Parts: sequence; C-alpha cells; structure tokens
Amino acid sequence: MKTQTVQYCLRIPRDAYENALDVALVFDLSLNQFFLGAIRAYVESQLGQDVIRNAVSKTREARSAGLVNGASAEEQH
Repeated sequence: MKTQTVQYCLRIPRDAYENALDVALVFDLSLNQFFLGAIRAYVESQLGQDVIRNAVSKTREARSAGLVNGASAEEQH
C-alpha cells in the first residue's frame, strides 16, 4: 500500500536549518527524514497529554464537518 504524502513548504531561520542539517548528517539522515522524525516525536509527546488528545479529537471532528479551516483527509486525495 502506497503512503499518501502532502508537500508543505517550511520556512525556518538559517541557524535552525544549519543546526538541523548538522544533526541529520551525524545520523546519516536526509533533512526530510530528520524533520519528519522531529515532527512525529513532538506530535506523539503532545498526544500523550489527555487535554491535547481531547482537543485534537474535537478539532478533527470539526474539520471533517467543515467547521474550521484546514484540509480534511477527504480533501487531500
């Protein structure tokens, strides 16, 4: 099964970019792999908190119903 992806342009300060590049090189990762891993780790840590997990659930419901801005899963296909 092919994983669906979304492209997103990320603007970051030059020093943050250079630091990320250095760390990625140490671990023999592409910047894409590095950023994806960092985002996943941060999101997982946030979802470990009940209050955040509940808020995310409500946001997903509202987004699916078209009540808030942001592309729903169906719109990304």
